[in-house]
Parts: sequence; structure tokens; C-alpha cells
Amino acid sequence: MYKYFLGIDIDSDCETLLEHVKNMKLHRANNRKDLNNGKAPFSCVYGNVKWSKYSNGRPRPEDPENPGKYISKLKEEYPFFEEIIREFTSIYNPNQEYSHVVINKNFECNPHMDASNVGVSSIIGLGKYGGGLLSIEKDGQEITKDIYHSFFSFDGSKYLHWVSPFTGERYSLVFYNY
Repeated sequence: MYKYFLGIDIDSDCETLLEHVKNMKLHRANNRKDLNNGKAPFSCVYGNVKWSKYSNGRPRPEDPENPGKYISKLKEEYPFFEEIIREFTSIYNPNQEYSHVVINKNFECNPHMDASNVGVSSIIGLGKYGGGLLSIEKDGQEITKDIYHSFFSFDGSKYLHWVSPFTGERYSLVFYNY
């Protein structure tokens, strides 16, 4: 028996997950402007961060399980969300190990490779949108994947990847380690 999800239909459980995500205040990521045609996208890390011990001029709490790393603003504001995503991934992507989740909203990212990710990441798309396919350049070929309500795994630190244009409201959740 699950607390948040039915565990029998990924589409209805994705809608439930989306409602939880929509209830979170996502922040703009000024450090990702280059991936979004010069505009700061809504793209937030849920986990811990190593690059800043301050958030808006105030100290971030240090992660007691990871000395030298700090709890991300999103995790500090929504600590209960960890239980929600752990349950969701235990049902629909149980073999993916991850320490962090990036939550993106309407982020049509340009071609890039993930600088900090270690190993295989998984991504899933949520929302009501058309287009927004994930493209990956692997071994000289372009692979295109529809991630709507479907996990796809690949090593984003080894392969160039991007999102095609889309209409509507598109969220993506990227589960990764670093």
C-alpha cells in the first residue's frame, strides 16, 4: 500500500506527482541562462549543493549526511517532497540510484552535457504539452525520445542532449548523482 500513489497506472500517478510539483514555488536559475537563450529558466535542485553556502544572503543549512555540502533551497522549503519522489521512483523507476532531482518548468534547453552528473540519469516529463522531445547525440546519431509520463535513462555527462520546442506547460524531473 502506498501513501501518495496508486501504483497501478503511471498516467494517474504522474498527474498526482505533477500536482505536488505545482504546489512548490520554483525559482529561476540565473546560472543556466546560457542553456535557455539568455533567459533564467525555472530549474531547481532538490538535494544538496556544493557551490554556495548562502542563499539570498542567508546561510544555507549544512547537510548533516554530506559534510561540505548544503541543503538546497527547494529541499529546505519542501522537505516532505523527498518522501513523495522516493515513493514514485520506487514504483516506476526502482533501479535508478540518485541523490538529487532537478525540477524544470518550461525549460527548452539548448544542446549541452551535464558537467556535474555522475553516471546514468533518468528523466520524466509531466504536464500538458505538445512537442518537447528529448534529443541525444550518441555515436554520431541523434536519438529522439518522448519522455511524457515515461522514464528515460542516459549518461548526460557523456552525451550532448537538448529539448525540442514545445507548446503548453512542460515539467521535467531529472534524477541523478554527483
